[in-house]
Amino acid sequence: MTNNREDYLKVIFKLNESGNKVNNKLIAQHLNVAPASVSEMLKKLSKEGLIVIHNYNIDLTDKAISITKDILSKHRLWETFLLTKMNYKWQDVHEQAEKLEHVTDESLKSKLNEFLNFPKCCPHGSIIYENQESEIDEIISMDLLKVKEKAKIIRVHSDRDLLSYLDRLGLNINSEFKVVERDLFDNSMKIEFMDKEIVISFKALSAIYVIKI
Repeated sequence: MTNNREDYLKVIFKLNESGNKVNNKLIAQHLNVAPASVSEMLKKLSKEGLIVIHNYNIDLTDKAISITKDILSKHRLWETFLLTKMNYKWQDVHEQAEKLEHVTDESLKSKLNEFLNFPKCCPHGSIIYENQESEIDEIISMDLLKVKEKAKIIRVHSDRDLLSYLDRLGLNINSEFKVVERDLFDNSMKIEFMDKEIVISFKALSAIYVIKI
């Protein structure tokens, strides 16, 4: 399978996982390609039995889901390796893992997984399907929290700007905090974390996932 095909499968998988109805326009936006190119690739994926298109909604077949989970596991294992063994920052591992996932066969993935002691999640909190099949049921986006509720960060989008932003604030996976205030003007959130108060922008809140504690 080509790298390009794998990238399409990952985008469709992640969009479906986040609850979106997947269509050509959404895929084009996420891959930053022309809609015509998306249409052409979708025809190929459909003929190969990897997607099903019904009422303009695109779903992966069981075969494609299995392939995609394998790709994502490779990606997230490399992110874990780069962070824990090569001292990369968590905002820098995604780009390198994108390259390494495409050249990793099953034997290398298995040895890498064993070397890392079978981690359940990557540095950004996304599960590694090889070692954990499903997400924690109680996980919600941070913007759904109410004042006075306490929570722990479980997962964040692997967006470089977001990760750098959280790094500057001192927040990471497993950081625990209490919601102090919600600004009525810009919907930003003030939290209490490590005996200090921090303001989180509204833009970041929907890309941070937590569990209540």
